[in-house]
Amino acid sequence: MASRWNKLLIFDLDDTLIHARAPSHAALPWPPQRMIERYRVHIRPGARELLAWARVNVEGLGIWTSGNLVYARSMLQALCDPRRLDLLWTREQ
Repeated sequence: MASRWNKLLIFDLDDTLIHARAPSHAALPWPPQRMIERYRVHIRPGARELLAWARVNVEGLGIWTSGNLVYARSMLQALCDPRRLDLLWTREQ
């Protein structure tokens, strides 16, 4: 079977590229970039730059999340253009 990419780099969105903290947890040293319900969502330092580098230097780029597609697209808007990903895998798959 022929593959679509010789190499595909897939990043985990949750707790890798972003980190969500409940109000009961201590604040991080940088402000949250999003609020989802009661959770403060922090983008990991360097995550945007890493994705931009990967988009240029890797043949295929994908994101995995255990969240749904609406959640994934919302979070990715702060990180990269989701339309430029080769793969977006969510709980629906």
